[in-house]
Amino acid sequence: MESKETRTGYLATVDWWSLGIVLYECLFGKRPFHGKSSDELSNSILNDELKFPTSEKISADCLDLVKQVFYHFFHFYDF
Repeated sequence: MESKETRTGYLATVDWWSLGIVLYECLFGKRPFHGKSSDELSNSILNDELKFPTSEKISADCLDLVKQVFYHFFHFYDF
């Protein structure tokens, strides 16, 4: 087993963020962030406001769940 100092990977908050992406895609049929390159996508993730399409009839509770999953990640990393 590797020591804590040499292990690499990610924290569980990334799993929560990924869940938010999957929920958003299931509800709206598209991705919440956009970019033609990795840099553009990263910039979108870090700087663009999370927007919800108004054409879909999604309950307030469901939208709140998606928001909470995303914001848990962003508040943890203080974005």
